[in-house]
Parts: sequence; structure tokens; C-alpha cells
Amino acid sequence: MDKIFDIENNIVNTRAWQHDWINHLSVLLFLVKSGEYQELEHYIENLTKEIKVLEKQLLNVDNIILKAIISQKIEIAKNFGIEFILKLDIPE
Repeated sequence: MDKIFDIENNIVNTRAWQHDWINHLSVLLFLVKSGEYQELEHYIENLTKEIKVLEKQLLNVDNIILKAIISQKIEIAKNFGIEFILKLDIPE
């Protein structure tokens, strides 16, 4: 049963990731086409910062399933404007 749960989580995470990046690419394309280069630069800088924050939060997590679950929860929190603070203590 755990394997099915893991697979379902991976599918949900992948779909959420795809959805988010399609939206980001749409915004980037719109900004390029409309000549809003300063806004484009600002948008890319913000995306880069978000990615770096996520990488720092998940840097020390070796368990791929745990990473997937945490990534999903971070994304949900972000979508609802909720600050996500992660403190993780995983015994070996």
C-alpha cells in the first residue's frame, strides 16, 4: 500500500510542477512579447530566489519520497500565501 501512496504522491507532485512551470513560461512569454523587459528581469529574479529557497530547505534531505512530499507541501503553502518554515530532524 505504501508503494501506491508513493506513486500517487509522485504523480501529484509532477503534475503540480508541470502546471506551475507552464504558468511561469506563459508569464515569461507574455512579458517578452509585450516588451516588458524590466518586469521580465524582475520575474526571473524572483523565480530564481524561490528556487534557491526551496533548494536550501531540501538540501539535507536524502530521502526522495520525503523530498517529494515536502516539496508538495511547500508549493501548497506558497499557493495560499502561507510562509513555510521547515525544521527537520530525521534519525539515521
